[in-house]
Amino acid sequence: MKMLKILIGLVLLLVVALVVAGFFIDGIAKTAIEDGGSRALGVATTVKGLDIGLLGGTATLKGLRVANPKGFGEGAFLELGEGSVAVSASSLFSDTIRVPELTLSNVRVSLLQALQGSNYGTILDNLKRFQGGGETSSEEGKRFVIDKLLIEDVVVTAAPVQGFDLGKVSIPIDRIELKDVGSESDKGVLLADLSGIVVQAILQRASATGKLPGLVQGALGGKLGGLRGLQDVGAEMLQGLTGGPGDVKKTVGEATKDIGKKLQGLLGK
Repeated sequence: MKMLKILIGLVLLLVVALVVAGFFIDGIAKTAIEDGGSRALGVATTVKGLDIGLLGGTATLKGLRVANPKGFGEGAFLELGEGSVAVSASSLFSDTIRVPELTLSNVRVSLLQALQGSNYGTILDNLKRFQGGGETSSEEGKRFVIDKLLIEDVVVTAAPVQGFDLGKVSIPIDRIELKDVGSESDKGVLLADLSGIVVQAILQRASATGKLPGLVQGALGGKLGGLRGLQDVGAEMLQGLTGGPGDVKKTVGEATKDIGKKLQGLLGK
C-alpha cells in the first residue's frame, strides 16, 4: 500500500511537471513567433493562442495577425485562422527541429494602395531590409527544416484605391505547397524567416494569377523582384503557381503596359 501511494504521488508529480512545462513552452513559443514576425515584417505580429503537446509532439496555433503599417488603418494585412504541425517530442530540444509537415489554413490577405504608397510595399520593403541585414544567417535560436509547408484556403483582396470598393478584387487560392523549406545546408530557418517565406509565397501566387488590379499588379511585381528568392532557403514551390518565373514577369510586363495605355488615354495622347 505504501509503495502504491508513492507511485501515485510520482505520477501526479509528473503530470504537474508536464503541465507546468507545457505552460512555459507555450508562452516562450508564442513570444518567439510574435517577435520573429514583427522583426521580419516590420509591423506588429500577434498570436491569439498556441498549444504545444509535449507527449504527442503536436502544436496548434490560432489567430495569428499581421497588422497594417501606419497610415493604412486598423485592419490586418494578414490573418491566419489556424496552423498545425506534428514533430517528435525529442526534437523540440535540439538546435534544428525537423518538421514533416506544417499546415496553415484560412488565410486572409488585404492589399491596399494609397497616395503615400501601399501596405504590401511597406511590408515587403521591411522584409527586404531584414533579409539584407544578415540576421537570418547569423542569429542564434531554434531553426526549422520543413519537409512540406501547406498554405490552404487563402483569399487575397486588393483595392487599387484605399477606402473605396471601386476596382476591388478577391482572389481565392485553394492551395500553395512548398517543399524542403530550410533544407539548404541543413541549417534550417528561424521563425522570423518563416513568416517572410509565407508572405512571399502568397503574394507571388497572387501576382502569378494576373487577376490583380493593374496598378497593384505592376507595383507588387517590382517589390517581389527585389526580395531574396525562395530557392535561397531551399524552398521549392510544388503547387499553387500557374507558371514559372517567366510567366510572372510576362504578367507584370503586360500590366505595366496596360497602365501606360490608360494614362495616355487620360492625357489625350
